[in-house]
Amino acid sequence: MGKNTNSGFTLIELMIVVAIISTLAAIALPAYQDYTARAQASEGLTITAGLRTDMAEQVTTGTGTTVDVSLYDFNSRYIQAITANVEPGEDGAITITWDEDSSALGGSMILTPTLDGTVDQASRISGWTCSVADGMNTAHLPGGCRQQ
Repeated sequence: MGKNTNSGFTLIELMIVVAIISTLAAIALPAYQDYTARAQASEGLTITAGLRTDMAEQVTTGTGTTVDVSLYDFNSRYIQAITANVEPGEDGAITITWDEDSSALGGSMILTPTLDGTVDQASRISGWTCSVADGMNTAHLPGGCRQQ
């Protein structure tokens, strides 16, 4: 008589493997979506670097924030619009509105300069603070400009 040996996996072993993979996927997917949203928010901070530099120069020279935003090419598939308070006497806040169709973000991110002095006097921008509007999640703000 021959010995009958089974080869392969039992049903319970396969079910355990599926349960483990499902648990890992349930943890990994939200973490990946959060990572993607934070990366897109950082792109918004990076894409406005030239505008922020020019605004800082205007404030430092005492001419206010009179930068023409239309001169900048804000080309990004995740950003719908970028606007700024660039009239003399304004605070110079930059608003980045996310494209809800192609971005993992929703709503808007507002970059507000921290001024040493007032806009009307010669002062300088010592940093930028990020805040959210229109439903954007504060956890997705870039770490370098979160409100303390």
